[in-house]
Amino acid sequence: MQILKKFNRSLLLLCVVLFLINASALAQGKNFSISTTLPSWIVPVDPSAPQPKGSDISDGWYISYLERQQHAELKQTYVHVIRHLVSSSGVQNGSEVTVTYDPSFQKLVFHQLRVWRDGKATDRLKEADFKVIQNEKDLSKFIYSGTFDAYAILNDTRKGDRIEYAYSLVGRNPIFGDKFADDFYFESGSSYGKRYTNLIARADRKLDFKSFNHSSDPKITSRGDLKIYSWESTLTNTYKTTEHEPSWYNPFKHTQVSEYHNWAEVVNWGLSVNAYPGLKTPLLNQKANELLKQANNDTKAYMVLAIRFVQDEIRYMGIEMGENSQKPNSPEKVLKQRYGDCKDKALLLCYFLKKVNVPAYMAYVDTYAGNMTRDFLPSPFLFNHVVVMIEYEGEKTWIDATISNQRGGFDNIYFPNYGQALVLKPGNARPEDVISIATGKLVSNQFFELADTSVLHKTKLKIQSTYTDNYADNIRDLITSDGIESVEKDFLDYIKNYYPDAIANGSIKIKDDEAKNQIYIVEQYFVPSIWTKLKKDNGLRYVDFQGDMVSTQLRKVAAKSRIEPFKLKYPVNVEQHIFVKMPFTLTGTTEEEKIENDQYYFEYSNVYHGRELELHYSYRTFKETIDGKDLVQYASDQEKIEGLLGFKISWNGQVISAGNTDTDELFANFQPAKLPISIFLFVLVGSSIFLYKKYFTQLDFDLDELIEAKSIGGWLIVLGLQITLLPISILSKAFRMGAFQKLDVNIPTGLGILANTAQVIFAIGFALAFSLSFLLVFMYYNRRKEFPQYYKVFALGTISLSILEILVQGPLTYAIRQDYDGRAIWSSIFMIIIMGLWGIYFKNSYRVRQTFVFTYPEFAWRQRLVQRANHLITKKFSKIEDVSEPLPSPSKPDQPEETDERE
Repeated sequence: MQILKKFNRSLLLLCVVLFLINASALAQGKNFSISTTLPSWIVPVDPSAPQPKGSDISDGWYISYLERQQHAELKQTYVHVIRHLVSSSGVQNGSEVTVTYDPSFQKLVFHQLRVWRDGKATDRLKEADFKVIQNEKDLSKFIYSGTFDAYAILNDTRKGDRIEYAYSLVGRNPIFGDKFADDFYFESGSSYGKRYTNLIARADRKLDFKSFNHSSDPKITSRGDLKIYSWESTLTNTYKTTEHEPSWYNPFKHTQVSEYHNWAEVVNWGLSVNAYPGLKTPLLNQKANELLKQANNDTKAYMVLAIRFVQDEIRYMGIEMGENSQKPNSPEKVLKQRYGDCKDKALLLCYFLKKVNVPAYMAYVDTYAGNMTRDFLPSPFLFNHVVVMIEYEGEKTWIDATISNQRGGFDNIYFPNYGQALVLKPGNARPEDVISIATGKLVSNQFFELADTSVLHKTKLKIQSTYTDNYADNIRDLITSDGIESVEKDFLDYIKNYYPDAIANGSIKIKDDEAKNQIYIVEQYFVPSIWTKLKKDNGLRYVDFQGDMVSTQLRKVAAKSRIEPFKLKYPVNVEQHIFVKMPFTLTGTTEEEKIENDQYYFEYSNVYHGRELELHYSYRTFKETIDGKDLVQYASDQEKIEGLLGFKISWNGQVISAGNTDTDELFANFQPAKLPISIFLFVLVGSSIFLYKKYFTQLDFDLDELIEAKSIGGWLIVLGLQITLLPISILSKAFRMGAFQKLDVNIPTGLGILANTAQVIFAIGFALAFSLSFLLVFMYYNRRKEFPQYYKVFALGTISLSILEILVQGPLTYAIRQDYDGRAIWSSIFMIIIMGLWGIYFKNSYRVRQTFVFTYPEFAWRQRLVQRANHLITKKFSKIEDVSEPLPSPSKPDQPEETDERE
């Protein structure tokens, strides 16, 4: 299904690209031209300008002069630019000229293109030097605006050159009619040497002006029945974008001009643009009846079905050329083609709802201006998105038809915080606040079964996450668009950020309760090496737990105030609970912390229950932005929160306080248990040498036993599996029991002596068992006669160590740490029973006596077996009747054999 969806998308994009190529040829031939004659209506201006300071110059070039003149009556705009290249990087970055225009209603006419060097100008205005191509930057977002770029790459540009060019844009989008509205900016992220802007319009046009950020009023002059509104400035201010600015923040000086005197005029314009009077909708009626039948004539259920149909079944794709940048396609067409942009989908949803007499209206929003929308003059140019407002049972419900995979009931459909919206309802006179209530939450429960430091054991991690409402919408859309396999990979990659060697333990499990709009996801992982070694080579390891659900929602900011407001991640409502089962008892103090104000909320606590640890984190945001003056407090709170998100535990059972990262200093005095390891290695080497000699000891053999020997079978196969795994299981047992670790607590004198003695005994016992296990492996597979005897020794030793663990190690550990794993005792009891059963089996088994009969060296008894076989063959072919002749008696391998002359 995902492959088919991607194929359809690729096919659609290919069709659009082919359309763009044809449109490009049309635009290049019709709507782009060159004329050295400047427009007669422009006002002459002296382009001389001072040079900005070096600190205000970026990328090695700056705009020395920018002139923008606009004639409202002729619907023309004239632009004149002088660009100064001050360095080699400026030559690299500033040697191209690009102008964007819409050929569906505009013509681009280039008047000048020249390069100034040493006070002399070189004309570069040649039509062949220009290329016109589509610039569909939003095509990846499935929006085709129909705009093109006319660009020229200049040859032979050098440091110190000035590039001067001028052009006119002729034409205006007819969808706006004769009314004028625009916004003139006088500053940007770079400083201008000089900037001149004007607007030429009839004197009888009633234009409203509004200045922002202390922008100056225009200078007004007259020319016949025209008025010229002009602004001129030199060495304009520079504003660099700061990190995490809210989209509505705008520090630049600018002046808005509008011929719309109130919001009712904009509403009326929107109603006329979106109207389809006399529209025949048989296909729409058919679909509405189908949805109504599916809803059993229940209006509320029908509304939910209609919303989901438009959101999920009408894919998002906008062909926004010319008038279609503002005017939606007819609902019938959108339903037939099954795609549309925000205004197409909004109008279609309104038609569906009106079929059941539910009032629904399109509404304009500006996703950038948000709550600042009412601060501007009324204008249709302000808005960039269209949504739907539904009036039902005295309540207003806001719907964004472009959001896919929303679920739940009609009363709790999440609507983003778009701030203010202008509802296209007759009589409406101003934008109103939208209703956006984020009720969703992400709750993540993480369960760690923490293994010891042995490489043979893996920590188990299970994550159970619950997504509700808007969080469920987001994760559902991610799963639907990317596919489960991609989501699984993303989840695993996320876990690897904290535990690099983590591996997935099966596929993630997803349960989607669409009625409640809740999604449950279960992930399981193995973490082979969760214990991290300290930088200092002292052998200590620690494990780190992170409140990552909170840390990923925080945004860092320097601990100082700033003029610009700071944008938080909003809305945020996450809870994270970490439950850890430890291989030892923890000692620590319960901690609680809470940070709360009208902008954000954070809560943390930890709880100890013997061998179990719980960490609880909660974080919410209540506002989208923080004023610059409040950032000092936010930075302080953020640092405190981050300090509480890291929780470290050392292998010796000591808790590192949350936020303490100086683990090297904290455990600098820790020393590994060198004595038990040294004893283990010494005994291992000595016993291995002794057993090696035992394996190659020559013994007598019984030829009759060899002839009647049985192969390994029956219960001996099960024994073989145990024998094969013996070396690994012995080492694993040693690490689990802590045979090589020093007790790093203050032990009373008597217990200390007993603990050290037990440590030495276990080190010796495990060394003997480890070396003996290799001897048993080789003896078992070679069916050596001595195997039962050595296995009985091994069983007796294992029983002894198990009894010692039950009687000494368990009580000793409990006395020192006030805790002991009862499973270890049951494991020892189980081992005693198993070894006892094998001992009984070896004593009474006839098969054991018939299987393990071979001795060393092999060539001795093998030669006797060959002689016996030859003797039987000779008798058979000689037809000797007396077959009772005695065979040669077995002899010791180191004695010479006697030859029977009769044979």
